[in-house]
Amino acid sequence: MVIMLMAGAGKQAMAQESIWAFNYNPASPGGDLRDYTNATSWRGWSFEGRRFMTDDVSLGVYIGYNGFFEEKPRSLYDINNTTINAKSWRYVYTLPVLVTTHYYIGEGWIKPFIGIGVGIYYIEQELQFSTFRLDEKNWKLGFAPEAGVFIPFGVMANVGVLLSAKYNLVVYNVQNIDNLYYLNYSLGIAFKY
Repeated sequence: MVIMLMAGAGKQAMAQESIWAFNYNPASPGGDLRDYTNATSWRGWSFEGRRFMTDDVSLGVYIGYNGFFEEKPRSLYDINNTTINAKSWRYVYTLPVLVTTHYYIGEGWIKPFIGIGVGIYYIEQELQFSTFRLDEKNWKLGFAPEAGVFIPFGVMANVGVLLSAKYNLVVYNVQNIDNLYYLNYSLGIAFKY
C-alpha cells in the first residue's frame, strides 16, 4: 500500500474524484475450502468506495459477502470420537471488511487497475448431519490482491462497468480448513464523481 501511494505521490489528484460500486461476486473455492465445499458460490455481492489520492492511486473500503454450500452423500464421519453414517450439509459464509488501495494503469478513459485489500473476515462455518450441527464463528485476518478494469459507458460518462478478479486469502485454521482461500469474479455497476 505504501509503495503504491509513494509511486503516485508526485502527481496531481483527480479533483478528489471517487468511484462507488455495487458488484455481483460469484466465487470459486480453493485448497481446503474446495475439499470442504467444492461448489462454486453463486451467492455473492460487494459494495466498495474508492477515493483518488492522485491520478493513479485510490484508497477505499470494501465490504462483501459469499456463501458456499454443498450437500455431501451418505458416508461415515468421525466427529468428537463418534462415527456417524449420514448425509452432510456444509456451509461457509464469508464477510470481508477491507481497506483497499488501487493503482490505475494508463491514461485513457478505460481504467485497468491492480490493487490489494487488507482487513478482517467474519466467517461462519457449519457442518450439519440431520439434527446434529457443528458451528464455528470467527473473525480472522486476511488480504485480497485484485486486478480489474473500470469501463465507463462513454468517454465522458460517470457511470460504467467494474470488472475484476480478487484472490481472497484468510489466515484460518478451523475444523478441516487451513488458510481459507477463494477467487471472486466481480461484475458491478460503478459511479464516478
